Amino acid sequence: AVVVDASTEHHAVNAGLTMVEDVRGHDTAWAVANYGAQFNKDKLISLDPQLHAHPLRDYAALHNVLTYWDPPGKGAILAGQNDHTQVYGWDTGEGAAGEFEFFSSASANNLKAVAANFSQSYSALSQWDVDVPDQANDVSPGIPTVDGKHYVAFVMSDGDNAQWLTNGFANDPKWFGSPHRGNFTMNWDLTPEMIHLAPIAVKYLYENASTGTNKDFFVTAHGPGTDYPSEVPDFAGSLAATATSMQEVDHNILSIFDNMWDTTSFYTILDNPAIDGAMFKSNWGCAYACQGGQIYWHNGKPVVAVKHSLWDGFGTAASISNALNAAPRSPLTNQGSYSVVNIHPWSTGGLGDPMSNLNDLVGQLDSAIEVVTLEELIFHLRNNFGGPAGPVAPEELVTNGHFELGTSGWHESGNPFEMTYPDDASNGAQSVGYDTNVPADIGDPST
Repeated sequence: AVVVDASTEHHAVNAGLTMVEDVRGHDTAWAVANYGAQFNKDKLISLDPQLHAHPLRDYAALHNVLTYWDPPGKGAILAGQNDHTQVYGWDTGEGAAGEFEFFSSASANNLKAVAANFSQSYSALSQWDVDVPDQANDVSPGIPTVDGKHYVAFVMSDGDNAQWLTNGFANDPKWFGSPHRGNFTMNWDLTPEMIHLAPIAVKYLYENASTGTNKDFFVTAHGPGTDYPSEVPDFAGSLAATATSMQEVDHNILSIFDNMWDTTSFYTILDNPAIDGAMFKSNWGCAYACQGGQIYWHNGKPVVAVKHSLWDGFGTAASISNALNAAPRSPLTNQGSYSVVNIHPWSTGGLGDPMSNLNDLVGQLDSAIEVVTLEELIFHLRNNFGGPAGPVAPEELVTNGHFELGTSGWHESGNPFEMTYPDDASNGAQSVGYDTNVPADIGDPST
């Protein structure tokens, strides 16, 4: 059917069309009651009609997607969808409040939220038959670790935002279009859902990534849409969908976003063979760095929390470069010798944009600070403290660079001062290993 309003109805009449349905005066509940069976159960769209009259409307028509804005009974609509599918758009509330409602309501109903309330033309872009190459900058899992270095990965966040990725991201000098890109190795988080919404955008980013000494590398921003792992009833199913989507875009590193440090979900993530490791961004009030670089181990793989954030009001080029220059440089024996730094794309302080500020930061680093891809950082950690597969590292290991606490029985991490020993306790023994560059003598296990 052709959609018209009162001002354009005469065109339809003159063309000989007859009215199929007059929907004036009806609401979302009426649409669901009368046409619910015809709507797509794998896609929903949430848009404020006063602010976003045009975005995503073409995509909704293409896929028979129910489009609504904060209706009564929204929970029932979300619950009626197929698990681990997408909700596009945004939700009620200004700024962070809208984000939280969007992600949290999706999470509670086993759905994945895709920020897309300014997205246009996906009906055409999604149908484009595009041959998307693999990433060009994967490193060998066995890459050697150089002692005397501090390894750092800079990761620009918010790549779960589909509308940004298909609007200004690629060409704007604040972001991927920066003249500073290629001056240093850079990581970008990116939702794999882009392979379905706009595969030509993924192709462009991969083909224009910097290569050589200074690289661009892409990691998965949360999954094919965002959910909070700690709030998803069926997180195993959610992670399975995420792992499948990661393989579609040649990703092996996951960027986790959650309201709490939920180690139960980490088990599910790190047990998946498609995922070599993960970084963690903590939501609310700390610029994603609430855990201060904490590292959690399971199955020989780490979840590495953001240690610093280049974000207005939290971290500057000077403060972060000073912290990195003063950080440990013993990557063979000290996990404090690794840092993940989040780069906030919306911060405009300092030199005026995030990539200019990051270029300034990198210029202040000592030669012993090695800027790498997040994949390389994960591989160095695994090779020195974990393992390529199987439970070969402490399964519950917390580090802050100064001491480590392991539980859950005996596991060998490859470092004699980082071990746990079993005893008769139901939850295993505990042992603490202190930072040192000299292997400790542990001929007699101590707890």
